[in-house]
Amino acid sequence: VPAEFCQPMKVLFGHVHTLVQSGAKRIFVPHERLFPAPGEDRAWFACPYTQAAPYVVRANLPQADVLTLEFPVQGEEGYFVKSAATALEVPEDEARNALKEGQAALAAFRSECLAEGERVLKGLERTGRLGAVLLGRPYNTGDRAINLHLARRLKGLSLEPIPMDFLPLDQEPLPAFWRRVRWGQGRSLLKAARIVRRDPRLVAVVVTNFGCGPDAFVDQYLEEVLADTPHIVL
Repeated sequence: VPAEFCQPMKVLFGHVHTLVQSGAKRIFVPHERLFPAPGEDRAWFACPYTQAAPYVVRANLPQADVLTLEFPVQGEEGYFVKSAATALEVPEDEARNALKEGQAALAAFRSECLAEGERVLKGLERTGRLGAVLLGRPYNTGDRAINLHLARRLKGLSLEPIPMDFLPLDQEPLPAFWRRVRWGQGRSLLKAARIVRRDPRLVAVVVTNFGCGPDAFVDQYLEEVLADTPHIVL
């Protein structure tokens, strides 16, 4: 693995290599080029490494049979259906129905996250505990191996860990000034930080990686937003 890659990319290489070693015949690595930030119609960029992930894996692990499909944003569903039907050798109607089911499942999951977030925030009022919002990309904040059981450690400090996706990010518009932030995840981070800043029940734990190009820019903006809010950068 080239040394300049960030840790999540190195972990991806490890996952694919392990699957190959275990006998997996075909491995799906999605191509995420664009995706919208919550509450925004426009699609924003994924980081260059995320965009290139399936192709870099193919180049460096030629023994892996990598299948990739581009994550569809609004207006690209037709292209996705045709590509998926061709790659998977299934009828287009089957690919179209699968896309609709996947989108519905994702929407339901996001609704459940928001409902759980409301429950947790109400619990903070009842118990008087502080909530520690995990500001970071999901492959860092949601992977216990990568973040060394961060949520459990926060609970040991009497802090209630809260994934930023539990917050109503779709209701937090960003000022025009932040249009300079072109990354979908970066915009979500700023939305979450602005919510944390206003809520005295919340503090922030920023989780990032050495070598993350977008975070090199976004983290300094987070420091500005959270200047008067207790926070730590890991």
